[in-house]
Amino acid sequence: MRTDLAIGIRLATGRHALGRSLLVAGDIGLCVAVLLYAAGAVGPHPARLIAVGSVAGFLLAPLIVFIASVAKLGGPERDRRLATLRLLGASAVQVRRVAAAESLTGVVAGLGLGIGLFAAVRGLGALSWSAFVALTGIVPVLAAGAALAGTRSTVIEPLGVVREAETAARRLRWRLVPVGLGLALLAIGMTATGETADMTASAGLVSILASIPVLLPWLVERAVSGLRGGRPSWQLAVRRLQADSGTPSRVAGGVAVLLAAAVGARTVLRSVPPVPLLGEGIYLMSGFTLLVAGASLLVLVVQQLSERRRAVAALAASGVPWGVIGRSLLWQNLIPIGFGVLVADLAGTGLAATILRMVGARISFDWVFTLIVSALAVVMVMAVTLSAIPIVRAGAHSDALREE
Repeated sequence: MRTDLAIGIRLATGRHALGRSLLVAGDIGLCVAVLLYAAGAVGPHPARLIAVGSVAGFLLAPLIVFIASVAKLGGPERDRRLATLRLLGASAVQVRRVAAAESLTGVVAGLGLGIGLFAAVRGLGALSWSAFVALTGIVPVLAAGAALAGTRSTVIEPLGVVREAETAARRLRWRLVPVGLGLALLAIGMTATGETADMTASAGLVSILASIPVLLPWLVERAVSGLRGGRPSWQLAVRRLQADSGTPSRVAGGVAVLLAAAVGARTVLRSVPPVPLLGEGIYLMSGFTLLVAGASLLVLVVQQLSERRRAVAALAASGVPWGVIGRSLLWQNLIPIGFGVLVADLAGTGLAATILRMVGARISFDWVFTLIVSALAVVMVMAVTLSAIPIVRAGAHSDALREE
């Protein structure tokens, strides 16, 4: 085995990273099991393929987003380890191989776990082999791509990572690519006919949903850049988001995609009653999606607060009350999720309206449902954040201030 690949596997299974790798494997395992179930449950249907595909896209897009988000867990610690290797003489290619191997260790374990869960529930006879081949190709590429995307600054300027220098402002141009691609595919689907057009439009829907967590960090960064004043907990949260809004925005981005999917799927199902996408399994799959979302969100929040452990220890050591610290940590997630809810509601209703126009169905929005799920998304983020704060408090001792 190549030395750089062996180093990556060792880093993923070491004492400090093993817990994170197990969380990644468990969460991705749940996602893979649900995706395999969905692929096997789709059968003949009397409705247009675009109606079926749109509901499938609304339900499955959050799982794809959570796979990419969870695969990027431990970003700051990984950056520091990779920067150390770079400073010790490793080449840029070697550093990227180490990062890919470290990320893929948990992902491959998650794939095996997901297939095992599916086999235990449905049996291998119900396995869609085309979906199996697609997942074994797409999931590792998605996870490795998410990990490698964050290594550019480490490879180019490793000293900046070690010094924990401020990151450059996020750029908007490349973040508009998935939006433009999705709009182009939807436009093709609206002007063409046949199943190919329907599949094209469904792919455009998934592309636009996937662009939400890509755009949200930029939006949050721009929104908080000019905020000043307020209560101490608010100021601490805003300053932290101004310095680095990456992980909180990933938390909000995952929830926003789930919310947009829920609003869009509800609108399509309400407006096109004869869409038996998954038969009796559609509500079961929705429940599994929520379960995976909750598990992913908890993993992301725990990791986010763990990344803040040293800063929290410094605040506590300087005499800042724990009530102020706890509220600031809560604001760090509530501010991004506020923007996420707005974007999600607009995206969900807009995409559903586009799909229903293609089907020729009368649009029927359920505003009460939209309001309820939006409120539930905020409550879920609050509950998960509050439940994770004691974990950080227990670990935020004075020895956390020491350099490793």
